[in-house]
Amino acid sequence: MRRVLTEVLVVAALVAAWCGTSAVLKAQPAAPSAETLLDSHVKAIGGAQAFTTLNSRVVTARMDVPAAGISMAITVWAARPNKVRTLVESDVVGRIERGFDGTVGWEMNPMSGTVIFDGARLDDAARDANFDGLAAWRDWVVKAETQGTADVDGKPAWKVLVTPKRGSPQTYYFDQASSLVVKLEATARSSMGEMVVQTYFSARWPAARNW
Repeated sequence: MRRVLTEVLVVAALVAAWCGTSAVLKAQPAAPSAETLLDSHVKAIGGAQAFTTLNSRVVTARMDVPAAGISMAITVWAARPNKVRTLVESDVVGRIERGFDGTVGWEMNPMSGTVIFDGARLDDAARDANFDGLAAWRDWVVKAETQGTADVDGKPAWKVLVTPKRGSPQTYYFDQASSLVVKLEATARSSMGEMVVQTYFSARWPAARNW
């Protein structure tokens, strides 16, 4: 009798566990389409129409790397539709310039001298020079797919792989509450090779794109 009762209790526990798991699974939010997430982001940053009044912009920033004793002043000039110039100045690394004029991409730095981009580096420079960025994603994205959820700084985010018409794919992480980009993963190419760069965006720190 005790054995039968024990087996009944075990089965009941398994059924309860299965039901509980099913309830948890059903409670998980369904992943929105990548198109929905991108459109929600555009709405969150003011809408695509808000960007049409801008024809140029200048962004200044400062980056400090205390562990290496490096401080850099950064200035980025951008103009519609796809022109950009970036200047990085530092007492340690010297002066680094990088740009794309709509056709030619280039870089000047003390280590490699002057380099004219070609191949993948030129394609990525063209991708990053798009003035409106995600606000006009339909103009330059050929494919976008939601790849599930992720945790970014303790908050849930949607992970979206974006494949541009030109340049290598990038992975964007959109905060599930605000629809803002909180993280970006991309492959950075330089004269020293390739590396995967992760950029984090938050209200505490100025947003910046790694070059």
